[in-house]
Amino acid sequence: MSDESTRTILEHSDFSTYILERLRSHKPKMLQDHCLVYVAGLLGRMIKIETLYPITNTSCLVDRPVAIQLLEAAGEPNRKWRALALQCVGDNCLFLAGSCSENLKKQRLVKIDYFENIGSIAYQSAAEYAGPTQEALVDLAKNFKAATALIQGLRLF
Repeated sequence: MSDESTRTILEHSDFSTYILERLRSHKPKMLQDHCLVYVAGLLGRMIKIETLYPITNTSCLVDRPVAIQLLEAAGEPNRKWRALALQCVGDNCLFLAGSCSENLKKQRLVKIDYFENIGSIAYQSAAEYAGPTQEALVDLAKNFKAATALIQGLRLF
């Protein structure tokens, strides 16, 4: 990373704001602004060490196959917790497909399509129960590949 890039990042008091500005400058036409705001918030949260390496086991971390997480989330009896769990699965898939694509390709264990398909299903299912994020989740479900490509293009990770 160049000194100028580092200075630019440090000038922003909130990393999510920096990410949002970058997303808006690279935005494909199919992604609405509320999707960009959602993705910027997601990436801002994911860079925090406590999000990536949580202490509790109720957090968003891919510690087992996301297909299993999707099934467990969909089976959650409480509607509010079901929406949150499904959204968490979608967030994990978007983060992994967007930021770890090169590693996934090198390892050849799981294709990016696996994360894109499950993430899209998770967001679509979460949208059925979601409140204020419903519109963003529906759009992300429809345009998951575009959101993944957008994150890949940022080369933040």
